[in-house]
Amino acid sequence: MAFEVGEPSHARGEAAARQQRPSWVALSTIPIVVGANDERAKKIDEAGTDLRLDLHHPPRPTHLVVPKRLALGPSRPPHPLPAIPAAGPSARLLFSACQEEGTCDAEYFLLDAHTRSGARLPAVPADLGVRLHPQRRSVGLAANPHRLGHFIVAQLNPPSATRFDTLIYFCTATMKWATKALASSPTHEPWASHGVLALDGLLWWVNVARGILVCDPFLRNPHLRLVPLPDGCEIDEPVRSRTLLDKRRFVRPSEGKLYFVEVRGIAAADGQECPGVWIWSLVDSDRAPNWSLDLKEEDLPPEEKDGAKKGKDKQDAE
Repeated sequence: MAFEVGEPSHARGEAAARQQRPSWVALSTIPIVVGANDERAKKIDEAGTDLRLDLHHPPRPTHLVVPKRLALGPSRPPHPLPAIPAAGPSARLLFSACQEEGTCDAEYFLLDAHTRSGARLPAVPADLGVRLHPQRRSVGLAANPHRLGHFIVAQLNPPSATRFDTLIYFCTATMKWATKALASSPTHEPWASHGVLALDGLLWWVNVARGILVCDPFLRNPHLRLVPLPDGCEIDEPVRSRTLLDKRRFVRPSEGKLYFVEVRGIAAADGQECPGVWIWSLVDSDRAPNWSLDLKEEDLPPEEKDGAKKGKDKQDAE
């Protein structure tokens, strides 16, 4: 995911450090967990912080580095790996990890990349009658437009439903979990989440096979709406491999707009398959046509087409 880099407070004012630090990075969603004997863990403890960023200029990935005390549970399958489900403004990161052996339940931390600090979110109270679903890519993070410096962490409920009726959320202004009844919600196929994005004060639950569910989580009773994918992109039949979808499709915000990107195999004249790229931008989330086609494979310059085909040939040879 793209992430704007925050400067640690002790580095502010150091012109040389600022000049070398990238303004944004390609942040890996899988962090690095280091034990007490690792030099990086020692540097974190010496600085009195909870994390560090292993920064690199794009396209090299940047990694979040956290000490083992933030991820005490197993970090190997079948247990969920430590992960960054969402990134927000003001250099905030939502971090999740198992904390005990023998459980697949993850606990969540809200991290501040500016101060290199983190705070564990409390458990969801039993008297709410709901619980967080372990599918971490269904949890979103959004800045509160009415309370500067505050955020919410939210998930739709019940999980894997054909119609959601509740929003469960944690608010940093109250430091409590709560629920909201959805004023309206569309009926759809069982929802598999491929990430939650924050844009324009809204949360967008992405399913790259079905569409996008969107609502304003700060309303008393939010209206959940379904934004369909571009014409011809919805996949009606069950998708056997989520890995295939992750490699071929994604939805991301960029410069204030939401984009749907798909990589398709293009049959060339010699029978070889050359990957092509289609990019749509969202122009209206309320009315059709919702999307505008900004780029397709035929629009690429010849040298980029040749490069894409050579890359595909090399991959097939390997």
